[in-house]
Amino acid sequence: MENANEGIIQGSASSDKAPQGTIRSKAESLESPQLIVSAGGTPQIKPSKEPLVSGRNTKEALVSHSTAAGGLSVVPDDFNDKEGSWTTIVSENPFDNLYLDYKQNEAISDEMVKRNFEVLVPFWREKQILLNGVAREKMKAKYGESVINEAEKKLGLAYTKLKSPESRKLYAGQLDEQRVRPGIEAINLLLESTLFDGHLKEATANSVVLKGLEKGMHLHEIVDYVLKILQENNFKPRAKKDHPDPLKNQWMTDEAWRKIVVEWLGEYASTVEELGEITFRKKDMSEYFLRDKNFLPPLVNKLTDSASRTAEFQRILEEEEDTEKRYLKILYHLNPSLPFRFRDEEYDDVKQLLDAACQASASFWLVMELFTKGYLQIWLAETAPQVASLISDNNSSVDFLRFLYSVNRNYPFYLNTRKFASPEDLVSHLSGNQSNWASVSQSIENGYLSTWFAGIGRSGINTNYNRHLEKAINSGLYNDAELKLAAAQALILAIDPSFTEPIVSANVNAIRLLEIEVGGVARYLIRLRLINSAFVKMRVELDTKIEGITLSEKELVFNSYTGQIETEIYLTVDSIQLIKDKLYSLKFVTKSPYGITEIPIELKTVFPKKAYAVKLVQYGLIGAAYLGLLRYILGLLLNDQGWLSRKPYLISQSPLLSFLLFAFFVVSTIYFYRFVKKAEKI
Repeated sequence: MENANEGIIQGSASSDKAPQGTIRSKAESLESPQLIVSAGGTPQIKPSKEPLVSGRNTKEALVSHSTAAGGLSVVPDDFNDKEGSWTTIVSENPFDNLYLDYKQNEAISDEMVKRNFEVLVPFWREKQILLNGVAREKMKAKYGESVINEAEKKLGLAYTKLKSPESRKLYAGQLDEQRVRPGIEAINLLLESTLFDGHLKEATANSVVLKGLEKGMHLHEIVDYVLKILQENNFKPRAKKDHPDPLKNQWMTDEAWRKIVVEWLGEYASTVEELGEITFRKKDMSEYFLRDKNFLPPLVNKLTDSASRTAEFQRILEEEEDTEKRYLKILYHLNPSLPFRFRDEEYDDVKQLLDAACQASASFWLVMELFTKGYLQIWLAETAPQVASLISDNNSSVDFLRFLYSVNRNYPFYLNTRKFASPEDLVSHLSGNQSNWASVSQSIENGYLSTWFAGIGRSGINTNYNRHLEKAINSGLYNDAELKLAAAQALILAIDPSFTEPIVSANVNAIRLLEIEVGGVARYLIRLRLINSAFVKMRVELDTKIEGITLSEKELVFNSYTGQIETEIYLTVDSIQLIKDKLYSLKFVTKSPYGITEIPIELKTVFPKKAYAVKLVQYGLIGAAYLGLLRYILGLLLNDQGWLSRKPYLISQSPLLSFLLFAFFVVSTIYFYRFVKKAEKI
C-alpha cells in the first residue's frame, strides 16, 4: 500500500521545495491499510493495528489522527525534527497547510480551522526570527529558507479558503476528484475488454480492484464506479443468489448471457446454480457422471471462467470416495440455496428439518443417522456455515443431540419409540412401568440422556444422578443386570425430589432371647418390609460371627414395581454350641447403598429346668408302666391272677423259673434302653 499512500501525498502535499525524505516516513501508518486477497476472491482492506507513535508513522496518519481528535491544541512534537510532519506547509492542499485531513471534512468545524491556524502561526513566526538571527544556517538546513519565509502567508491563504463550510466542501471535492482520477483512468483501461465481451470475469474484477487500490481509491469507490459503468452498458447480475461481493454476481449483457449454455444430464444450464438444480432433480443419473472429474469440472470452467472454482469441484471428485457424500458435496457447492431432501420432503433450513424430524420416533432416529454419516453437515457447511460452526468435528449420536438441543432446547427426547417432552415426563413413565428401565439405563450409558439434560439447561440432573449412582456402584452389591435397574432408580431420584431413597423397616427394634434352654434350637422371625416405591438390594449379616448363631439369608432384593416388598429372615440359635449362662451381645445389620441399619441382639442359654422336670415325669411314668406291664405279662404266663395279693412268690418255688424271669427282665430292660436312646437321639 505504499504506492497508494505515495499517490495521495504526491497529489496533495508534495512540492519541489520539500526537503528530501519528507514524502514517506520510515514506518507504516496506523491508518495505512493492509491488502488481503482471498483465494479466488475480491481484495479486501484491513486497517493496521499499529499504534500511533510520532516519528514512526506517516505524515498522513498523524494529520488524520489529529483531525479525528478535534484538531491541534499545541504544535506537534515532531515539528522540530528535520523530517517531521511540518512538511504539510509545503503542500498545495490548504487542508494540509492547516494540519487537517480533508477526508474528514464533515467533522471539521470553523473553530477547528481557526484553532489550528492560531497554533501554527506562532511556530513559523518563531522560526523566522531564528532564521534572521544567529541560528540562520541551522534553520535553513532544517526547514529551508523559502519555506520559513512563506509559511505564514500560506497559512493565512489556507485559513481564508477553509474558514467556511461551503469553501471546505468545495476544496475537499476537488481533492477527491484529483485523488480518484488516476484510479478511474486505470480502471477504464481494464474494463475495455469486459465491455467488448459483455462479461465481467472474476479475474478482471480482481485486477480492477487491485489497480484501484494501488491508485489511491477506496474499495467502496471502486465497487460503486464499476457497478455504475456496468449498468450504463446494460450489464445485469446473473447469479441466482446475491453474493456478498457485488462484483461476483456474474455481470453479463443479455447477448453474452445467451452464449453461455452447457448441457448437463440432458438439460441445459447457463450458471453453476442451474447445474445444481439439474443435479438435484436427477440424483440417480448424476451419480454416474460424478464418478470422475471428466464430466462436471469442464462445464464449471466454461460457466465461471475460473480455474480456482473448477479446481474445487475436481478436488471433491478426486478425494471423496463415499458416493452419497460426493453427491451432496457437489450438489450444495454448485448451489447452496437448494433444499435438503428428507423422507420425500424438501427443507430450506435446518430448523424446519429438525421440527419435522422430531414429530415421530422414526424420523428422529433417521435424522440422527444422517448426522452420524455426515450428510447433514455437508448441507449445513455450504448453506448455513454459522449453524455448521455449532457442530463439533465428530459425527457421533451424542454430537447430534448436542446440536439438536442447541438449535431448540424444547425439542423432545425419544426412548425407543416413546416421546418425552421433559425429564419429569420420563420419570412419570418409569415410575409406573419398570419394563423400560433397562433401555433407560442403556440410554444413560450411551450418553443420550445426559446430553439431553445438558442441552435443555438441566445439567443439575446429571450431577444428582452421578451422586446416586456412585452409591450403588461403590456398594458392590449389584450384578450387571441389577446395576441397570439401580441406574434407572438413581435417575428417578435425580429428577423428581418427591421420590425418596428406598426405606426398609423391620418388625422389631431389638431382639432379646435370654432364656434359651440348653439342648434345643431356637428360631426367631425377622420381617423386613419396603415402605416406599423403590428398588434396592441389601446385604444382611451379624456384626459378630458366633458358632451356633446364623441367619437364613445373606442378600435381599426389594422391588416395589414387581411386588417384592416384604421378606422374612430367621435367626437360628443352636444352644448346644453356646456356653450356658453366658450373655451374647451382637447386632443384626442391613447394608444398602442408601445406609446401614442395626438391630441389637442379646442371647443367653440356661439350664433346661422345665425340660428336665418334664423328662423326669415322662420317664417315671414310662418306668412304672414298664414294670407294671412286666408283672402283668408274668401273671398271664404263670396263670397267676393274684399278683397283687399277699401270696408266696412263685419264683421261690422254682429256681429255673426264677432264672428265666431274671433273664427276661434283663433283656427287656436293654431293649427299652436302646429304644429310649434312639427316641431321644442320645
